[in-house]
Amino acid sequence: MKRFSASLGDEPTAAAYLHRAKTQLALNLPDKAIDDLTEAIRLDPKNPDALRWRSETYAKLGNQRGVIADLTALFDLGVETSALYSQRAAAREHLGQHQTGRRRLRKGHPAAAGRSGAVEGPRPGVFGSGKLS
Repeated sequence: MKRFSASLGDEPTAAAYLHRAKTQLALNLPDKAIDDLTEAIRLDPKNPDALRWRSETYAKLGNQRGVIADLTALFDLGVETSALYSQRAAAREHLGQHQTGRRRLRKGHPAAAGRSGAVEGPRPGVFGSGKLS
C-alpha cells in the first residue's frame, strides 16, 4: 500500500482515491477504503461512483446510517433506481424505521417509473456474498 500511496502524487484527485479504495476493498480492507472514499467525496461531493461504493462498503460494515446518508445524497444528485430505494428502505428497517422505509416504497418514486441514474459501482448485495465485483 505504501507504493500505491506514493502514486497519489502531491495533489491527489477524487478519482485516485476512488481507485485506491477499490484496491483496498479487493484486499478486504473496508475501513481503509471508507477513509479513501470519504476523501474522494470531500474532493468531489457530487461524485456518484464514490457515494455508491461507500454506501455498499458501509452496508458491509453494518453502518446503516452511513448507507442511508450516502443513498440520500445520490438521490439528491438525481441518481435514482428502484434498487437504491430498496436498499435505503432496508437500511431504515435495520434501524427500526420500518414505517418510513415501507411508506416511501409504497408511495412510488421516480425510479419506479423507469428513471435511471446508473453509476459505476458494486452490484447490490455483492458484499453480502463475500465477493467483490
